[in-house]
Amino acid sequence: MKTTFDKPTIIFPASPIINIWIEFDYALIETLDDAIKFIHKGLEIIENNGNEVATAEYKKAVYPLYSMITNKSYESKILINN
Repeated sequence: MKTTFDKPTIIFPASPIINIWIEFDYALIETLDDAIKFIHKGLEIIENNGNEVATAEYKKAVYPLYSMITNKSYESKILINN
């Protein structure tokens, strides 16, 4: 039995259009495993995408969720690894 995950409520603006896809993926999160998969997918897009708008929008959704799960900000992880 998988335990449910209480994800924070995030209001995604209608513009830019990338938020429709992010919101769809975010709505599918039901367990901690789903949340980790969402974060992983988002971080892959952030690190490998050349689109600045998509990168910025994914950061808005992924970074807070990462911080909630790990109790550390993703920005601090970046500073430590550099």
